[in-house]
Amino acid sequence: MNTVSPDSNHVEILCGGSDAWNAWREKNPSTIPDLTGIGLPLRESQMGSLVDLQSALLQEAILRFANLSTVNLEAVDMSGADLTHARLLQANLNAAKLTDARSDYVDFSGASLTKANLCGASLRFATLSKADLEAADLSGADLRHARLDQANLSAANLTNACLDYADFTGVNLTKANLCGATLHHVKNLSARQMKTACIARQRSCLRTFRGRYRGQRRKVKPRTKVVTLDREPEILTTSTFPVSVPLN
Repeated sequence: MNTVSPDSNHVEILCGGSDAWNAWREKNPSTIPDLTGIGLPLRESQMGSLVDLQSALLQEAILRFANLSTVNLEAVDMSGADLTHARLLQANLNAAKLTDARSDYVDFSGASLTKANLCGASLRFATLSKADLEAADLSGADLRHARLDQANLSAANLTNACLDYADFTGVNLTKANLCGATLHHVKNLSARQMKTACIARQRSCLRTFRGRYRGQRRKVKPRTKVVTLDREPEILTTSTFPVSVPLN
């Protein structure tokens, strides 16, 4: 049960429309909008693209099916928010905080999420096509079945993330940290994409992999250092991944 509540005055202004909201923000530039725990009816959650929500507090907000496409959400705090089925196409979410947010089926196509914090967020079946996630923190996030085609994940933190069944078509993984990430049945992930990713090799146990091309099993001796794959191996076998990674 939601135990937090927003500032009623701020909610009233927001429900008055984008013109009233933006005018209020211009007159009160130092005021941080407090919309904590807000639950907008569907008709009011279809916000216009000109609504300025920069740095707003939206923790635990209920924004299911909300249309926030092209909205300025830079540095917004949406930790614990419910964004299921929301639309955030080309939205500005740079430096936004979405830790533990429920973002299943959300459409982030073309959105800017550089340095965003999505630690522990649920992003199952989310669409992140052409999204910019450079240096974003996705550690522990659930990205099962996510569409990541053409996304920029350079320098992103994906440690312990679940990426099972995700589509990696054209994804930029340069210096992305995949330590402990799971990649069961991923789609369109190639050795060429992986060769510059940072992969920490675990000391705790030996992992067994099945060679894709030779049909054989190999045990990989763990190492303690973080390595960068600077050449394309015939068979990708790292102790980071619990199963073999299908390489195209």
